[in-house]
This record gives sequence, structure tokens and C-alpha cells, in this order.
Amino acid sequence: MLNLNNIEEFLFEDQKIRKILPEFINLFDQWKLAKITPALRSLGKRSVLELMNSLNEEHLSKLSNYFSTKVTIDKIDYRIVKNYTWDESQVEQELSKINSFGNYAIHKEGNNISITFWR
Repeated sequence: MLNLNNIEEFLFEDQKIRKILPEFINLFDQWKLAKITPALRSLGKRSVLELMNSLNEEHLSKLSNYFSTKVTIDKIDYRIVKNYTWDESQVEQELSKINSFGNYAIHKEGNNISITFWR
């Protein structure tokens, strides 16, 4: 699985990937330039994010063939607000699955509990 922690190591630092994904050569060049020039660090991060968001199933298939294993990508969730409505009996179980939101508001109507989370 490719994510923000390993995409640079697996894709940007491997020169053979440039030949496998030639349509992203400009992103690889931007990233390389940002590594050489510290003032352009944000350009490098933007290149990483843009590549992650641009990879489709065809690209992942090519990468899977290259690495000889199934490659998936862990996309970033940009949403800052999420709304949930659960039955009273499900709330405890469902809340244990939520981990990345620090703020919340709760509303109860009958047996339903609605919770809005935001960052």
C-alpha cells in the first residue's frame, strides 16, 4: 500500500518508475528539484500529493507488475466534517471506528443519535 509515508521511497526515488509512468515525468522532476533546493520543499510535497491523487487503476496495474505484488494507494480524506446517525444500540461500536476527528457535536432524537465530527 502506497501512502504519504512511503510513496517517495517507492516511486520518486526509483528511476525505473519514471519509464513506467512517463505521464507524470513533470511531477518527478518537480520533486527532484525540491529535494535539491530546500526553498522549494512545498513544491515537492505538492508533487507527492498530486501523484497520489492522479494514480488510477491502470497506473496501479503497471506498478503491480513492476513490484510483482498488488499495489494499492491510501488516498487522503480531505473532508473536514463528517455526519453520522446511528441507532442508540450501535453508537458505542461505531464510535470505536472513528479516530481522526477531535471535535464533535451530539444530537439525540428518539432512538437515533446524530453526531457531527470536524477537524
